[in-house]
Amino acid sequence: DFGFKISRSNTEKLMLKYLSIFIEGIFMWKYLTKWTCISLGIIGIIGCSNQEIKEETKNVLHNSKSQIQNQKKETKDKSNLIQEKKGLQDSIGAGIKEVKWYVSLEKGLKVAIKENKLLMVDFTAEWCGWCKKLDNTTYQNPNVLSLSRNFISVKVDCDRYPAVARKYNVGGLPTIVFMNQNGQIIYQVVGYRVPEDFVKEMRKALEISN
Repeated sequence: DFGFKISRSNTEKLMLKYLSIFIEGIFMWKYLTKWTCISLGIIGIIGCSNQEIKEETKNVLHNSKSQIQNQKKETKDKSNLIQEKKGLQDSIGAGIKEVKWYVSLEKGLKVAIKENKLLMVDFTAEWCGWCKKLDNTTYQNPNVLSLSRNFISVKVDCDRYPAVARKYNVGGLPTIVFMNQNGQIIYQVVGYRVPEDFVKEMRKALEISN
């Protein structure tokens, strides 16, 4: 009689049981058919390998989970890289080729109120060499161009509008005045600035306004 009960809670007993069936099957080759013994042998092998299969399955699942987590991480890293590249593209001008200048402070103030922005007023003159350098270098910088979107930019020719220059106590040129929509000065820069330093000045003006 080869009847037996399978106890799932005791793996070792199960393995021994299957192994004994396998061995008994070998010795009873003469009394049982060929296929019966082969079946018993297979059952015994499966029983003996049961724990190994469980362990292997566990390892495969663990490895699969690790691979999925790694793939998610790689996808997230790629997504972050794309966002960083997009941010970099935005920071280098986002397609802006030049600062949009208004030549009238009065007009600039009206636009600033409408768009709820600060003003960046550049007091300049035709004869001012450093003003020209500011135009040809700093105002061409991609980061400066990008930040300029936060302002309504106005150029005031001090020779044409001396009263405006006097109102804001402009002495040396260039002088860049950051003001609110009421025309009140919130920050001022006197003299030429390289692009990197001018970006810092622009950010400082934005911080003060907040």
